[in-house]
Amino acid sequence: MHGTYEHVVTPGGDGKSVTVIGGYLNAATLTANALSGSTTIQVDNVSAFDLDKKKYVSVNGLDPHRIKQIIGNQIEFFAGETLGEDHQAGEPVFLIIAITYSIGMFEGKSALLRDDNLGLGPLPVAENIENLQFRYVMNTGETLDVVPAARYDDIRMIQVNLVARTDKTDPELAKTGDGFRRRTITSNIQLRNLLYL
Repeated sequence: MHGTYEHVVTPGGDGKSVTVIGGYLNAATLTANALSGSTTIQVDNVSAFDLDKKKYVSVNGLDPHRIKQIIGNQIEFFAGETLGEDHQAGEPVFLIIAITYSIGMFEGKSALLRDDNLGLGPLPVAENIENLQFRYVMNTGETLDVVPAARYDDIRMIQVNLVARTDKTDPELAKTGDGFRRRTITSNIQLRNLLYL
């Protein structure tokens, strides 16, 4: 989706959230061939799309567009957003959504939250998560906590650090600290499709 959505992983300004954009929901199927250069597609189901929060689609996972209007089972894109290649009837049409992961409170506990940005707000993924940090390994080998917008295309790997704690305190640990046991999980995420940047 490079182009329409140039930076599909968007770090939050606070360093404690990340938004990932992608075609995660196979919402419909083409019911007619759609030729390169066309600004419309015909689908079997338009109920998953709208002109507000559900207005971005990806045809067959390759051709992302913004919906201008929906008439019957026909979806029209904005001018200038034409199909980049031919598509055949039966190909999937995905709803593109932006999922934000962050740390916040849920029912009095620190939690990892997920917000699909479709109006439901943040929902818990895991309780007793205290911290979520992202570090970015650049094409030069340097590691940055914050990446300037002009260098987003230079990111080669994302290091994710997640800190979890026990639900209950340990009396032995309470003598020297707050009593909670903590574990840090680190994952290094290699970015895919770098040849297309």
